[in-house]
Amino acid sequence: NHTINTQNPATMVYSSPEMSLPTLSGELMEEILSVEAAFESDDVKEACERLLDGMSKEDQEIAAQTSYTYWVASITRKECLSPEVQRRMALKEVWRHYIGEGKDHDKALQSLNGSIEHRKKYKINLLRACCFTDFPYENEEDAELARNYKEKVLQDFSKQTIVLRGRDNDDRPIVLARGRMSSGTEVEAFVLARLFITERAIAAAEVLSRGKNGKIVAILDYSGYSSRNAPTFAAIKQIVVVLQGKYPERLKRLVVLEPPFWARSAYNVIYPFLQQDTREKFMMVTGMEARRKALSDLVSLEQISSEILPDGKLTTPTDVQKFVDEVPF
Repeated sequence: NHTINTQNPATMVYSSPEMSLPTLSGELMEEILSVEAAFESDDVKEACERLLDGMSKEDQEIAAQTSYTYWVASITRKECLSPEVQRRMALKEVWRHYIGEGKDHDKALQSLNGSIEHRKKYKINLLRACCFTDFPYENEEDAELARNYKEKVLQDFSKQTIVLRGRDNDDRPIVLARGRMSSGTEVEAFVLARLFITERAIAAAEVLSRGKNGKIVAILDYSGYSSRNAPTFAAIKQIVVVLQGKYPERLKRLVVLEPPFWARSAYNVIYPFLQQDTREKFMMVTGMEARRKALSDLVSLEQISSEILPDGKLTTPTDVQKFVDEVPF
């Protein structure tokens, strides 16, 4: 079995080699579901409550299910749920959009509605479920879509390794992506793979922080990368728009190592579309000395892959198939 933390049974997440239903311990689940959003004032909380109260019951449930723990509880531990828990988890999602839109009610409402529609359009819960062998799908159509999602994710991962590997100094999960290894980009597979890894990273952030922090760190390493393998600009722009608009207040830092010309060019094109706080989260790093300096304050050697720094302590070779099939979501 694989676990996120083997030192404290209360935080264990279990998985068999053929991954079965997601299982969180009851103690951990209750702890996470009891945590409110980090409202900075009563005014902010009241503003978020007004936004939530204007949503339909269906959309409130979808907002609550952005919490991985709440979603798991809705399948395996319904006794942990209540109207109060649903409201608490939905408010956390509302709060992220409210803060992400500069506390502007109308913009936050538009952003929130867009996020809800995104989750409906892609059936995000099926993307979450696609790696579980005995998930209780409602119908064969959903099961088939989940199988298709998994095929698309693995299709793109065969071109570019993307996994969760290590934690930063504040226990945020690290998304590690290497440069694409072959040419050709199917936009649907490209987008689905990045939505899949984003949902997995958010789930890990929630579990590792016990519901107190939902942010992630991403490291993109383009060492040895060839420009002929670059994804299309249309694919890049689409996923940037989706991640910024549908997943606000999720990214702590994005470190791009050895950025190729196209990445710098794409960044310069996309830069005007990024919000100011998003711009400040990006780091472009060239050279081993600069790499060590950039990463030293972010992550310890014990939690960095030797693929990134030669003296990193995470030395097990990356196995994407095992990551998708066996490592707990």
